[in-house]
Amino acid sequence: MTRRPHSVREGLLTRRQVLRLVGLTGAGLGVAPLLAACGAVAPPAPTTAPVVKPTAAPAAAGAPTAPPSAPAPTAAAASAAGQPPVKELVIGLPGDLSTFDPGFASQTVDYTMVNNPFDTLTYRAADLKLNPRLATEWTLVNDTTWQFKLRRDAKFHNGAPVTAGDVKFSIERTSDPAEKTLVAVTYATVDHIETPDDYTVSFVTKKPDPLLPARLAILGGQVLPADYFKQVKADTFKVKPIGSGPYKFVEWIKDDHTTFARVDDYWGGKALFESVRVKPLPEVASRIATLLAGDAHIIRSVPPDQVEKINNSGRARIVATPSRASTLSWPTPRCRRSTTSSSSRR
Repeated sequence: MTRRPHSVREGLLTRRQVLRLVGLTGAGLGVAPLLAACGAVAPPAPTTAPVVKPTAAPAAAGAPTAPPSAPAPTAAAASAAGQPPVKELVIGLPGDLSTFDPGFASQTVDYTMVNNPFDTLTYRAADLKLNPRLATEWTLVNDTTWQFKLRRDAKFHNGAPVTAGDVKFSIERTSDPAEKTLVAVTYATVDHIETPDDYTVSFVTKKPDPLLPARLAILGGQVLPADYFKQVKADTFKVKPIGSGPYKFVEWIKDDHTTFARVDDYWGGKALFESVRVKPLPEVASRIATLLAGDAHIIRSVPPDQVEKINNSGRARIVATPSRASTLSWPTPRCRRSTTSSSSRR
């Protein structure tokens, strides 16, 4: 296991908060959605633990293909911790995304971005344990049937409720050979999906699949609004997405920036930042200069030979996390004032 460094502006958040905000667990930013990390709120603990029959945990040993997702602290928590009033988080990534359609995300930047406007049924926390998200609990009814109960307070950004029909539509579309999604194999064991009512979904598999709940937390498991998708079709949806996540899509100016706005009535609580702006900065030197100048709060993909430069700058530092593959940098306590007043936030 390696540690992936990433660069963050100093004095804004604690190291633990940054790791949660940026989702630096498992395979780093590419694994846990960066924006979700920067803005997503940790879903509240379920009133009852997920039900699993037999007693085997739904995540089993933890599929290596299931990247963890580490939601960020809420705005209220940050305020109580005395964090500066940063309203817009600015992030520099090594490239721009190619699509907002989760089924066709083909690069790390895509995965980083698509998890912000969307929710999944389950998610992995920083400790790699599988947790409820849109699903409040799941039960192994028999050897080939997983039943999920959905939360009733989740809604899409257009106001429509998240229902079992949306889950069925999303997963069936992901696995449909005719759709030719890039992640169809993720749900190859699913034979069919049943929706006994609006808040119950049953996955009937072709053979026992103990890792299905874990795979519903990864790429391809994002729940899409069925009615909206059918209305606008795939070509429009991939550039104007609607989901049920903690941040909603605002605009995507190709090769310039993507902006997300906080969803204040998100079922999991209000996220930390009012908005998140992501800039594609493919040149390493430009990416680092942007961070050190205070024009970005977080940058991703820091080369090993630049770690010392950032750590010695007095304006940012590297934050590392156990990972299968990366690196982050951010700014130091004495830079709190300049960081707070500048346009750099992480």
